[in-house]
Amino acid sequence: MFARLLPRSAPYFEYFARQNSILQKMTSLLSGELTPGRQMESNVRDLTSLEAEADELQHTIIHELSQTFITPIDREDIYAISTAQERTIDSLNSLGTRFYLFSFVHVRFPAKKCVDDMHQMALAVGEMLDCLKEKRPPAEPVARIHGLKENCEMLLGVGLGELQDTEVTSFEQVKQLMVWTQLYERIEQTLLLFSELTDTLEQAVLKYA
Repeated sequence: MFARLLPRSAPYFEYFARQNSILQKMTSLLSGELTPGRQMESNVRDLTSLEAEADELQHTIIHELSQTFITPIDREDIYAISTAQERTIDSLNSLGTRFYLFSFVHVRFPAKKCVDDMHQMALAVGEMLDCLKEKRPPAEPVARIHGLKENCEMLLGVGLGELQDTEVTSFEQVKQLMVWTQLYERIEQTLLLFSELTDTLEQAVLKYA
């Protein structure tokens, strides 16, 4: 009798898709921050707004899990996927804030390419969510994400190598080296979260495919 009083279901796949839409929008905004003629301040405001939307969405998912009697996949998988997406969104917002606060003279190619690759990862994550919903293998988007991640790891190595090889002749150059070292570290952390999100989704998809 008690079970009949609880909501029967909730649109969890729709929630996942909304989270992924936020991921895609944020990576696109980040790419814009590293483009000549960029509108840094407005982009940061948009990133903050999207991050707040994602927080509210995550609260909705957790609330629904506590109220829903029947779920399309196991509760722990719903929580794991939504949390992995939320953590990645938080990291993207943090990265965008650092792009805004850390004054850099010019954009470095490895950073721009890594952010562009993050956007492609977000698109591939969306494809993985479709695979989960349709219960089909995610081999193609998973392989694409792994390839993008390997490319980013190579780019980060190149970027850090360029910093180490820079001849320092002024305090401003020292400042720029410190700024870009920290930015590359934050990019690396965000890429790690994309990798963890991919692993979480892959395990779930294979479980139900």
